[in-house]
Formats: sequence, C-alpha cells, structure tokens
Amino acid sequence: MASILDRDPDADKKMDTRNSIASDFAEDAVVHDFSYCPSFARVFRSLGAMSLTMAVASDLTSIASFAWESSSSICTIIGLFIGWILTNPIIFMVAIATCAAWFFTASIRMDKASLVFITSATLILVSSVCFIIRLPVIQKTRGIPFTSVGTVFRDYTNYSNWDKPVSVRFTFFYAAWVFTGWNAPSAVAEETHDTRIVAPHSIINVHCLQAGIGMLFCILLASVLPTWKQQYLALPSVTGYAAFTLIIERWGLKAAGAFLLIIFLNTSISGAAVLVIISYQTAAFARDRGMLFNDKLSYVLPQRFSPITSETIYSLAIIAVMVPGLWNMGRLSKTVHVLGFFTVVYMSKIECFPPQAD
Repeated sequence: MASILDRDPDADKKMDTRNSIASDFAEDAVVHDFSYCPSFARVFRSLGAMSLTMAVASDLTSIASFAWESSSSICTIIGLFIGWILTNPIIFMVAIATCAAWFFTASIRMDKASLVFITSATLILVSSVCFIIRLPVIQKTRGIPFTSVGTVFRDYTNYSNWDKPVSVRFTFFYAAWVFTGWNAPSAVAEETHDTRIVAPHSIINVHCLQAGIGMLFCILLASVLPTWKQQYLALPSVTGYAAFTLIIERWGLKAAGAFLLIIFLNTSISGAAVLVIISYQTAAFARDRGMLFNDKLSYVLPQRFSPITSETIYSLAIIAVMVPGLWNMGRLSKTVHVLGFFTVVYMSKIECFPPQAD
C-alpha cells in the first residue's frame, strides 16, 4: 500500500494530459494522493455492475431518509411558531426542496463554495456560543440547582441490554464514526495547495473540534438537568426530545425556535458536502479505469473545475457510497485500516448478535 508521503516526485509529469482530472489537478497532485491506485482498478471493474445495482437501493434509501428527517425537523420547528399541522404531503414537499437545495449547493464552483462553508461554520459557532452561555445563565437566574460534578462525571446509567464494558465502548465507537463522516474540509481538498499536509491537518482539526463541542454540550446538559426524568416528565413534550423541550422551556419559544431552526438548516447543508465528497471520489476512481463509463464519470467541466457528471448522478441518488474508501493515508495508512477493519468487525458482531434473542 503506497504512502502519499513516499510518492514519486515525477508523478505529475507522468500523468496523461488527455485525462481531464489529471490535467486540471496536476498542480497539486491531489487526485493521485487522495484517490485510488490503478492496481485496484482490475479488481473492482468486475464488481462494477453488482456495486451499481446495490448502490441504487442503498443511496436512494439513505438520501431519502436524511432528506425526510431534515424536512420533518424543520417543519416541526416552524409549526411551533405558526401552529402548522404537519402532514406527510407537506413534509414530502419540504424534503424535495431540501434535495433541490443540496443540488444547488453542490453545483457551486469549488473556488466559491468556501463562502457556503464559512457561513455555515459561523452560524454554528455563534449558535454554540449562545447555547453554552445562555443556558447556564438562565439556570442560575431562576435559582435552579446544578448537578454536582461527581454525578456528572462519575454516575453512569446504562439503559442498554449490554453490560457496561460493551455498551460504553460501543457508544464511543459510534460517536467516532459519526464525527469522522462529516468532515467537510476533505470536500475542498482539490482546491488546496500543499494538500498532503493541509488536508489531513484540516480533517484532524475539524474532527477534534466537533468532538470537543459535542462533549461540552453533553456536559452542559448533564449539569443543568439535576433530576433528568422528573424534569422531562414535568415539561410538555412539543418536540419529542428532552434537550429540545428543555431549551424551549428555558429560553422561550421564539429564541429556542430560532436556535433549533439554525441547527437543522446547517444540518441540511451538510448533505451537499457529502455529495461533493463522494462525487470527487467517484471521478478519481473512474480516472483509474475502475468504474463503468469511466470517461463520462471522470470528465471535469472546465467552467466549474469539478466532475459534473459524477455530481449530477449522485445528486439524483443513482450511485451510492459503495465506492471503496480512501486508501492512501500516509505512513500510518496500514495501521488505520487494520484498526478500522477490526472496529467494523466488532460493531457488526454486536449488532448481529444481541444479548437477548428478541
């Protein structure tokens, strides 16, 4: 398995200039560093038809599920303001609009897409600061006691059928995988100079920042809910989530509704980032002749400097995330993939063999 740090310095010169991706991105050799070795093409070419068939069902359900979840959350928050009675046709129309917004966001030129990510990151930062400061301040001004430090960091209630050694480890595994899947900086690696250094650092920084903010939110919620069950049962559930119900009760409907709406809108924008990431992976894989219709999938539109065919196909949910993950991760590549393999095996075992037969 080749390391990107041990890469041939003359690889740029050896690239076929007739290939659109190789010629457009030869300056930074990004596609070579962050895509697939040609040796894998022969193996996966025979699996192309099967992967494509499985991909249709996989991505249709995953994108439809995420769009429905985002739209139902947005409709619920809007309904709190105007008394909107949600029906399936309304949620369906909002889900269609969400998919259209993903396509529009993914169609922005890569050199201008940074504005979308900067705006999204700014909204997340401002809303997070408001949450971290406002919630404990209101808790203090109302004279509501905080949970003791010992209870927050030492008390653990296991609601799983598994014992603590399994349930705690499984929870951390899931959290790590969720954070890893939403690192938007990898989507703009194709427009980054010195990518072999900048992109990994950016991904690691975003991962740590997301994990840190999530941990801070969890600690804060645990601190302001001294008697979680009693507090939740005493509040009228308008969202179905204890944390959201608590925020509405503490902040008021207008402030809490605006805060939650910002969260859900930013979550919807993340769908476009996923489409961009996967489309570039597909185009790079097709460049190495490892896909069906390689010339079409690897074509880069000169006006946008992006693989327009791959983006369009993914926006229509035709090809799924059945494309194998990135292999070249530097000197620790083998270690990362070995740990990832055993993690997947462990998680699959836990999911397929529950502690109880029912």
